[in-house]
Amino acid sequence: MKNSISFILSLVLSLGMVNAQTSFKLNPSPRSEPLRLAQNDTLKILAVMVEFQQDNDGNTFGNGKFGSMYSKDYGNTILDPLPHNAAYFESHLEFARNYFNKVSDGVFNISYTVFPNIITVSKTIRDYSPPPRTEDFSGLASFAQEVWQLADQTGQIDFSKYDMFTIFHAGVGREIPTPGSIGLERDIPSLYLSENAFKRILGSSFNGIPVNNGSFLINNTAILPSTENREIESFGQVYLQEFTINGLIVGTIASHMGLPDLFNTETGTSAIGRFGLMDGQALFAYNGLFPPEPSAWEKVYLGWITPKTLSLEDQTVNLTTYQTAAEGDDVLVKIPINSNEYYLIENRKRDANKDGITLTYKIGSSINTIRFDKDTQKFSPFGADTLIGVVIDVDEFDWALPGFLETQSFDDPFEDVGFIIWHIDEEVIRQNIETNTINNDRSRLGVKVVEADGIFDIGEEFTTIFGETVIGEGTKQDTWYRGNPSKFYENKFNSNTKPPAVSNSGANSLIDITDISTIGNEMSFKISFKSNSVTKLIHKELTLDDAVKNIFGIENYIVIHAGDAIHLYDNNGEFLLTQNEVSDIKPAVWQKDDFNFVVGSINNLLKVVSFDAFDHTQLVEYEILVDEKVTSPIVISESNVGYDIFIGTETGKVLRYNFNQDNTEKLMLLETFNVFNNVPVKQVVYNYHQQVVFAIAGNQYWNSVEGQIYNYDNNLLKIAVTGYVIEDIASSIAVILDEDNNFIVKPILVGEKIFSVSGDEPIEDFLLTDLKYDRKLHIVYSQKNKIGALNYEGSTSEYFPVNLSSKSSVIENKYLLSVNLNANNYWDVLGFDQNGMIFAVDGRRGETIPGFPISSGSGSNVHPVIYKSNNDRLMLVNNNNDL
Repeated sequence: MKNSISFILSLVLSLGMVNAQTSFKLNPSPRSEPLRLAQNDTLKILAVMVEFQQDNDGNTFGNGKFGSMYSKDYGNTILDPLPHNAAYFESHLEFARNYFNKVSDGVFNISYTVFPNIITVSKTIRDYSPPPRTEDFSGLASFAQEVWQLADQTGQIDFSKYDMFTIFHAGVGREIPTPGSIGLERDIPSLYLSENAFKRILGSSFNGIPVNNGSFLINNTAILPSTENREIESFGQVYLQEFTINGLIVGTIASHMGLPDLFNTETGTSAIGRFGLMDGQALFAYNGLFPPEPSAWEKVYLGWITPKTLSLEDQTVNLTTYQTAAEGDDVLVKIPINSNEYYLIENRKRDANKDGITLTYKIGSSINTIRFDKDTQKFSPFGADTLIGVVIDVDEFDWALPGFLETQSFDDPFEDVGFIIWHIDEEVIRQNIETNTINNDRSRLGVKVVEADGIFDIGEEFTTIFGETVIGEGTKQDTWYRGNPSKFYENKFNSNTKPPAVSNSGANSLIDITDISTIGNEMSFKISFKSNSVTKLIHKELTLDDAVKNIFGIENYIVIHAGDAIHLYDNNGEFLLTQNEVSDIKPAVWQKDDFNFVVGSINNLLKVVSFDAFDHTQLVEYEILVDEKVTSPIVISESNVGYDIFIGTETGKVLRYNFNQDNTEKLMLLETFNVFNNVPVKQVVYNYHQQVVFAIAGNQYWNSVEGQIYNYDNNLLKIAVTGYVIEDIASSIAVILDEDNNFIVKPILVGEKIFSVSGDEPIEDFLLTDLKYDRKLHIVYSQKNKIGALNYEGSTSEYFPVNLSSKSSVIENKYLLSVNLNANNYWDVLGFDQNGMIFAVDGRRGETIPGFPISSGSGSNVHPVIYKSNNDRLMLVNNNNDL
């Protein structure tokens, strides 16, 4: 078989690996959180050897006894030679110990014991094997129970000394399909049964397999074959197909530690190729001899490394490869896309030591080494069965990374690889980890290689001229470096490149990476966080005990209202102070001279809190008793003598207070409007220019000029008023939205106009803005995936409505803001949907503004705001509590 495998290598090299695995799940039910060992602790593994009752089943390899799968004696000239005894399995576990010690930089260590006696179970291989193409693992659970009960009956094992329990059984695994056997195979699949898996199979009451007289419970089991070697008959001749179990052993130990499968567990096809560990292509790389190091995400998830999160200023980033990094060198960076997604960038090398690859292997008790300067036709990821014995160590496991160009041959000199960029989606991971389906949806992978060549083909199936199915697994051209010859490669990475730097919903990440260096153990790139019209300034996780209710910006400060407290931050998102018991309704904020002010209401008190803009710890409170509960958001307006404060109450009153620091009585009631009869006021609005107060409560509307109540058929949701300086009081117009999608346009002292917006979906928000630069305000509203615009007559504004679209989700536009984003005097519209997408629509033409949409990662229950601080600043807090 060695010659047959080698014959097709050059034909499939540019595509990927011959499909070596069928549908299987190495870790069917992962733990929801990774297992973290205490410092200096060791994972202790107990392994037993198991034989079956002898059979003559044509759909299994061997007869159930160790060594029975071969028709002749191959001696020591093959991988995984006989005898398959305790020393043989200890050699494989020695490989795993060496692997984890190196790839974790000494953080994770294992010890192991192989019980020397063979345990024989009561049934044949077929009796324990799940039926093909099913996930009925009840036979395997019974197999594990029987094995550990038989091992316990020997009376020679103290199971409490061990953490992980492994069965090495006679025969081969089901992972590698045999020609002509698909649908018939009854070999046992290799997998790790976690406690979650046992509970799913045996019932939620399962708490372990009792051993040592019930004093210890075994709650996990790895099931592995003695080898993956198998004899294949072709054209009347028998060939030995050689695959060793090193990769599978490493994979099951990683499963025990909590790593999920990162291939498509429904189809068995690759999703990350050989760029990480938990993918079939990696576990079977070099005929299963050695996988690459775990990916950046896998190392972070297991707690072996903490990435450096990049700040948002323009900068040059230098990354050193793991093997040559000195103390203080950066080896891994994290670049947030939004609150759920981020990039991880690492500088991996196949040969950081620049000395080729050295493999250490055992034949019996003899230890030997062999070195290769580069991959050859007989030693490559696609075939390495010229090696012999049991490989117990490799000097650099990342030699298994994809290292070939698409046009490269084995005659070409060795060249290393560049940066690997990972796109991580924590929402996908959270939602799918317990079902082990993180990477089953190719349109939204939880852990994804950002393929630098711009062609997303890892995991794609191709067919060779010989009819072989080949799985795309990635090449050197999927790594990032100056000189990458790929057609679409530009040596930069932003929203306009191929691949683009966008979220999984297609939103612009605002990440712009340029000037990527040539391949080396130290590499660099430049990065900024901006597009033509938007610069990302802050991305900060808020650590607050209460949910955020409202946000405000005042000059150089950010105010967060959560619970009844206010939290003050500077413009860089750095925390300054907290003041509790300020307001349980929406407060108002302002800045005057060298002081910042917040006015709120709590426990029937109206409170003003002031703090020095320079000495943030100097807080002064002023308060006055209100006879009843305040129900409307607080409104303020600067007056000739301080600031007027407007509130609405639960009995339908509108109250006007004045706050003046220069007065002896700082806070006083100026005016009471007994408006609505015991109907709580929902909203108060004040037109400063014409000094008119407006209010809504239930289905009623009132203004201070006319003084009468207007009743409508439906409850009123929101009111907005014109703000231009116009002498004629009648030109002051209120626009009111009711709960049945009706807009009421109500000028003062003049008749009203009512018109309805069609559609069953409710209008979520509206505002008034000068879309067309003609000093005529338009009513702009959000309704599901639509931003609509109307004039005061109810006619549709030109180029509206605009239908918003997203790559991967249904849009439900929730909030609106308006800003002159293009600096052309036409006011543009920002829309915010339930998934955190931020859309920008040009007011003049109704077109999406270049660089949008962008994403915050999740929706928000807090209305975003725009405030002035040098330039316009957009601020929001999403449902993940990210600012």
